[in-house]
Amino acid sequence: MALKPRDFESITELVEDFDVEAKAAQGRDGKGAIPKSIWESYSAFANTAGGWIILGADEGPGGRLVPIGISEPEDVLRNFWNSINNRQQVSSNILTNDDAVVFDESGLQVIVIRIPQAERRTRPIYIGKNPFEGTFKRNYEGDYHCSDEEIRRMFAEASETPRDATIVDGFTFDDFEQDSIHAFRNRFRTAKPEHPFLQGDDIELFRQVGALQRNRTTGSTQATRGGLLLFGSHIALREAFPHFFLDYREERNEPGFPRWDDRVCSDGTWSGNLFDFYRKVYPRLVSELRIPFQINEEGYRIDDTPIHQAIREALANTLSHADYDAQTNIIVQKQPDRFIFTNPGRLRLPLEKVLHGGTSDPRNETIHRVFLLLGIAERAGSGIPKILQAWKEQHWRAPQIEDLTEPEQTRLTLTTASLLPKDAVQEVQAIFGASFNQLTPDGRIIVVTAFLEGNITHERLSQLLGTLHSRDVTLLLQFLVRKDFLEKQGIGRGSYYQILFPPTDSKEDKEEGSVHKEEGSVHKEEGSVHKEEGSVHKEEGSVHKEEGSVHKEEGSVHKEEGSVHSSEDELLQVLAVPFASSKRVSKRELLEKAILDMCRIRPLSSEELGNLLNRKPESLRIHYLRHLVHSGMLTLRYPERITHPMQAYITTTFDSDDSTS
Repeated sequence: MALKPRDFESITELVEDFDVEAKAAQGRDGKGAIPKSIWESYSAFANTAGGWIILGADEGPGGRLVPIGISEPEDVLRNFWNSINNRQQVSSNILTNDDAVVFDESGLQVIVIRIPQAERRTRPIYIGKNPFEGTFKRNYEGDYHCSDEEIRRMFAEASETPRDATIVDGFTFDDFEQDSIHAFRNRFRTAKPEHPFLQGDDIELFRQVGALQRNRTTGSTQATRGGLLLFGSHIALREAFPHFFLDYREERNEPGFPRWDDRVCSDGTWSGNLFDFYRKVYPRLVSELRIPFQINEEGYRIDDTPIHQAIREALANTLSHADYDAQTNIIVQKQPDRFIFTNPGRLRLPLEKVLHGGTSDPRNETIHRVFLLLGIAERAGSGIPKILQAWKEQHWRAPQIEDLTEPEQTRLTLTTASLLPKDAVQEVQAIFGASFNQLTPDGRIIVVTAFLEGNITHERLSQLLGTLHSRDVTLLLQFLVRKDFLEKQGIGRGSYYQILFPPTDSKEDKEEGSVHKEEGSVHKEEGSVHKEEGSVHKEEGSVHKEEGSVHKEEGSVHKEEGSVHSSEDELLQVLAVPFASSKRVSKRELLEKAILDMCRIRPLSSEELGNLLNRKPESLRIHYLRHLVHSGMLTLRYPERITHPMQAYITTTFDSDDSTS
């Protein structure tokens, strides 16, 4: 009997993408067979973020899947189970019986296989007997061999031994920064004056907290990875961790202003260790918090609010969960309306467990233990729920946790903006009218969030509406799609929802052949086009763009006050040519670099980039632009309003020392 996957009604809803792979699987006789390439996709999905393999389908117009069917699907499915349970074929079977089913699509039989993300203790999932030859990962363009370094990190992640508990050969207490040693003891004494660890000398104290460890073979006392990361000197850190780099930035995110107002990074002017980074950065993060102080029962002012505690926890989490063997860095950003904490390394627990709390699996147990002793971090996975609760009490937008795969990073964004900003609500009301006001409070939150953030995912909504069960979120999204508030794009992990703008009515003012659109509108009067506040005036055959406009007079192009020269268009075309002629990119970084180069020439919208690169604007936004903005390499022309009609992307100007980050 054919089974129907719960996640979609028809495979024609699917687009071959990051988490969907279609294979014809016809075999030599046309009756169906397991294609050899299926195991590369199985390994890639399991090692990355999971996904779907559809057998008996092909890619049709617009990338949508088209069923071609398998005439003997039960035999193909039987062969699939025999192969996946064969250790000569793949290293491990992580599927259940319900993960591979026969699906009836308009009378054609296809096989739908859901590949979950493998747990860290199971990775890497590889083909054959050699993990260094048979381990794959999923990229935006397909399946790729993992590098030896990536595979070694997977094995390290699978270990039950904390990443920072091992000895770093050749490094001792002498490699610790003396100021850091004294500052830690003083801070520890203030936090817990009666703690027995304080009774011994410095070496004994640092042995007790795990920063030093006795080598049982030689009898010498050596530094652990965690100890060196927390308290090491700049030289010791550079020698032991070549890619180690800490970066704190206070950013304005406004064109025409410096990229940041303040920066603390591993530049050699201070120790560069984690403990000193925390001491420098935390006061900067909270220096401008506008949180009303509280009064305790004795009438004394309490300056340490739940928001302060939440930011401490976020910073400590970032430092204790980072993968310090990765080639990306820790970046902490303070912006006018948000804090962003990014660390190398993906979540070690499923996001649902992280949000729910109660389970702790820090990548670096020693670092976490030190922050715990100082009263900074929380035990037993209570840190994230504590952050969520603090933000909820302020009626701010729920924190966003992103488990990123390319590169492997975890990002926590804490936005100090209202859950339902008044101006955004007014704009959405103008779009949908009275029907918006008839929605439930949760429904209004979803629609406004989709409007503000450009799109919204099931995962994001589960964070915003933490009180709702996952199934309830799904039903609410389906209701909003049926009522034409949202439209769904994609499926599974790659699916998202966007505002479905109603068709424009025909009540435009057409008197005397003119069209008026207020707030950046286009006025056509007597054959001319006027665009107020940075508008384009066509008068007597010329185009005038005031304050950075383009003047075309007597057939010439003048570049004045930032206007666009025709040579810029030619250069953009040259940069785009290698990508416009092909939908496939050998390396993601090449297209990202092209986008950065193009947006450095002049601000470009996603539509302009799409036209130049021969790609769908929405696909560019999802797979490239959003990542480049989050990583700080691109900025928005109008960061305060993501859906601004004249929104464009601007390449951030990097300082010379950014090459290390």
